[in-house]
Amino acid sequence: MVTSWTLAGSTTAYAGTLATDGYTLEASLTMIVFADNLVDNTVNTSTTAVKGVIGTCVETYDSAGTVVAATVVDDGNLALCHWFIVDASATAGLIGNTGTANEYSIANYMTATQWGTAGSAIIGNGLLTRGTRIGTTLNFERTPSTQPTGSYTATAYKQKWYQPTYAATYTSSALRRYNGGTSDGDKVKAYCAEIRTIATTDVTQLSTLALVPATVAGTSGVVQLTGAQALAAGAIAFGVAALAF
Repeated sequence: MVTSWTLAGSTTAYAGTLATDGYTLEASLTMIVFADNLVDNTVNTSTTAVKGVIGTCVETYDSAGTVVAATVVDDGNLALCHWFIVDASATAGLIGNTGTANEYSIANYMTATQWGTAGSAIIGNGLLTRGTRIGTTLNFERTPSTQPTGSYTATAYKQKWYQPTYAATYTSSALRRYNGGTSDGDKVKAYCAEIRTIATTDVTQLSTLALVPATVAGTSGVVQLTGAQALAAGAIAFGVAALAF
């Protein structure tokens, strides 16, 4: 799943009621065409009878290019996953939802414990509720906004939200503010998450069997975000930067 993030701001100050100062982050995720409903090379579970998900996860690294340690608890979430719901059906890649109309995709952010080492804690059981979902408090929106009919096609599906207001520190269970500063831009690494079921009894699909780390950009897949830099605490953002990984 080809993934890109766009950090953006505005030349005018944010005047709304949300807990933000105007930064947005938009994820663009280009879906594959599903050949079948097989989930895991080892377990070989199928979404023919059980709903599943497919997506991309993004892990945070420090300035040295090392994954942020679990002991760091003042820098916000360690990882964020973009999930797309695959309905239980004999039709490969049929678009489903969480149980709420038009929620065919979600974005969940996670602590180090919820994520595990390189995503090792990500399993099918409870996957949709693992971490904290980005929602209306940050004006989360999807493109298309209405759940498409049929199966996922080889096109880009987007998720966009406002970033939280600038703060000097963020608790480990809070959504971090991804920074694209010229000298201190965050470093991240993406993982493509193979399709897996979300059955409550399915605890065998460890992400170590089905998470593929990015390698095509940066250093061993670790890339630095650029653009949309804050001038000072509470200042407006400016500029746009897109970075594929």
